[in-house]
Formats: sequence, structure tokens, C-alpha cells
Amino acid sequence: MTETTTDSDVEWLRIKRAVHMSSIGRSTLYELMNDGLIKSRRIRRPGNTKGIVLISAESLRQFIENSDAS
Repeated sequence: MTETTTDSDVEWLRIKRAVHMSSIGRSTLYELMNDGLIKSRRIRRPGNTKGIVLISAESLRQFIENSDAS
């Protein structure tokens, strides 16, 4: 039996999934992360400059819920 994972079950999202889930553009997500409005982590091997960027699904949901509707 295979378990299916819904967006509400996931703790960390890759950028592509966060864009799809929130309809917030990639550049805007990076701005929000850099401004500290959304929690994120970069996973990379020692010595590498590139890595995987993960966004906290909970902090993204909270940001959306607390955003102005105007």
C-alpha cells in the first residue's frame, strides 16, 4: 500500500512545489526568504556552492494567512 502525501502533510517544500502551492512567483519567494518573512534552509554538501533550497510549509501558510487581502 502506498501512502499519498498532501501539501498539508509536508513540512518542507522545494521552490517549484512552493510556487505551485502558493501561486507566489519564484523571485518573490526568494525575496520573502531573504527578508526573513518565510523560513528556509539550503541543503548542500561541504565545499559546494549550490544546493537544494527548502521552504517551511508552515511559515509559507502563515505568511499567506497573515497577508493583507487588499
